[in-house]
Amino acid sequence: MAYDPSVWIIFSLLSVASYGTSNLIDSVLVRWYEKKPWMLQWGQGFFTLIFLLVCLFFGDIRSTWIIPLVITGAIAYVGDALFFRVVDDVDISVTNSAWAVVALLLSIAGYLFFDERWTLLQFLGSLFIISGIFCVSYWHAHVSVPRTLLRFTGLAFLYIPFCIVQKAGLLEGQSFFSVFFWCTLARASCAFAVPLLRPVQRRILLVRILTVPAAIFVLSALSGFCAFAGMFLVVQAYRSGPLSLVSVIGSTQAFFVLMSAWLLSVFSPSSAAKELLSVQSVSIKIFSFTIVFFGLALLAMTQ
Repeated sequence: MAYDPSVWIIFSLLSVASYGTSNLIDSVLVRWYEKKPWMLQWGQGFFTLIFLLVCLFFGDIRSTWIIPLVITGAIAYVGDALFFRVVDDVDISVTNSAWAVVALLLSIAGYLFFDERWTLLQFLGSLFIISGIFCVSYWHAHVSVPRTLLRFTGLAFLYIPFCIVQKAGLLEGQSFFSVFFWCTLARASCAFAVPLLRPVQRRILLVRILTVPAAIFVLSALSGFCAFAGMFLVVQAYRSGPLSLVSVIGSTQAFFVLMSAWLLSVFSPSSAAKELLSVQSVSIKIFSFTIVFFGLALLAMTQ
């Protein structure tokens, strides 16, 4: 199957910016406003369900793949729960480098299940991108590498079924809108419903809703919208590009978050995300910036 790099690379980069912005806001919320990760998930799920309700007026959600799409969406919810817990412990940039692990595993999946073949330039570009991500994440990390890798591997295995089923559904003729809708609906519904099933969390949630500061409400809504846009854009990328390379570009999200966290700390230090920004750290980021963008340039040259 022929792909147009000018299309899927753009969608992939836009999804990186959207997801990265959502993750950055989540880190700000965890650091300054809300220490219960499930509360952040609930808020994001609530707003996502509203966005999906609006989307019902613009597309056809009929699909013969509803069951696998819903199941993998629910599994991705578990991945989200783990991700929010990791964000509370680790710098947001280090957390985002989990997508490099996802990229490696999805590259293997693309080769095994979707008959994807790489050119030499694609292979070299992917190698540069992943090397840059790992460099920037672990060279200045203040947590143990084995523990970090174990968490990232867990995240990867929870998100991989979600990505594979979306790509497979699109290749089997399922509409873009139905694939996006059912996966996102399952993911958001779990985030919204699970806390309501637990009496303790339900009581906490009721109190927080009645007393929540306006800043948390606005930031949660913005985070939910950015995550929603990221999901929409990445499914578009899967439709127009190879799973393996879309996932590789997705791994650049760590760098996007690093740079955004640095800018936020400069212009608004009182509301900055959790991020290490020493002189050595900034130097490593600049070095990694060069590696990552060289890799992207090689991918953009592929036909």
